[in-house]
Amino acid sequence: MDVKDALNARRSIRGFKPTPLSRELITEILAAATRAPSTKNAQPWECIVLTGDLLREIGEANVLALRSGRTLKPEVEMAFPRGHFLARSQEVGKL
Repeated sequence: MDVKDALNARRSIRGFKPTPLSRELITEILAAATRAPSTKNAQPWECIVLTGDLLREIGEANVLALRSGRTLKPEVEMAFPRGHFLARSQEVGKL
C-alpha cells in the first residue's frame, strides 16, 4: 500500500466493542510499536496496559470529573521523563 492509499483508507474509530483484547494480541501490538522511529533513537516510550475493573473505574472517574467541570490532573507524569530523555539523547549523541 502506498502513502496515498493509506491516507485515503484511514479511519477514526470512536465506538469500541466491549470484547477485551487477548493478552497475546496486546503483546504483539506493543512489540510492533517498539519498531516505530524516535527522534535521536531515544526510544523514550513506556506503556501501561489497563484492563478489567481498574480500566472501568478509571474511565468512570474521568467521565464524572469531566461532567462536573473539573480539570483532570494525572497522578503520574504522562509526558516523556525529561531527565531520562535528556540522558538518552546525550548517550546517543556520543556515538
